[in-house]
Amino acid sequence: MSLWLIQSILAYMVTIFPNLLSWSLIAPLILRITIGLYFFLRGLKTWKDKDNSWHKWYSGFEIVLGVLFLLGALTQIASIFAIFDTTIRLGKKLKDGNLTEKTLFVFVIATAISLLFSSAGFYAFDLPL
Repeated sequence: MSLWLIQSILAYMVTIFPNLLSWSLIAPLILRITIGLYFFLRGLKTWKDKDNSWHKWYSGFEIVLGVLFLLGALTQIASIFAIFDTTIRLGKKLKDGNLTEKTLFVFVIATAISLLFSSAGFYAFDLPL
């Protein structure tokens, strides 16, 4: 293929569904709800399973993090904490964790990074200035 042909094809590429572009704030909403449920449910499970006071504090932190994501309040700060938390967990599981768990941690980190740089989406208390 010649360079001219590639340029002519790319010059006239249009989006297939242009009406969906007006709904671009729904993607961060879906990501935020997903990661919020993940942290909330993981925190609840740890809260019920462990009796150690350190685990109670840590699971309380995860529950608060999940609630912040679900409400869309302080989303960027919650994303930073989620990135650090999940990176530490991933580092601990690198040698002995199974592949599914490591892949889940990578997806959680990617979702948190996405929410760090994008807005919180629809139905959030965070408003872009």
